[in-house]
Amino acid sequence: MALHCPATILLVEEGDAVLEIGSAAGPYGPWGGGVDVVAELQALADLHRGERVLVCVGTGGVADVLGALGRVAPSGSTRVRLDVGDDGWVVLPWDGAGDA
Repeated sequence: MALHCPATILLVEEGDAVLEIGSAAGPYGPWGGGVDVVAELQALADLHRGERVLVCVGTGGVADVLGALGRVAPSGSTRVRLDVGDDGWVVLPWDGAGDA
């Protein structure tokens, strides 16, 4: 999954106070049931190469999305930053403040 200059995905739960992050595209989501989350994230990363993208998911959705990616959220986190690494999506802590 090596993308040239991939986007950074800022993943937050719906209802979070973070609605806009500076120059971040979006927000996108939440997605309905039956959506291929991995494909959606990949498409956003490809569409917004080199940008930051805000993606909102339903309550408890951060853990669900990360589970679909084979990753785990930092304890109790409802905001995470996803970057593409050599072995797929890398989950990084993000407090929602300032530039991600």
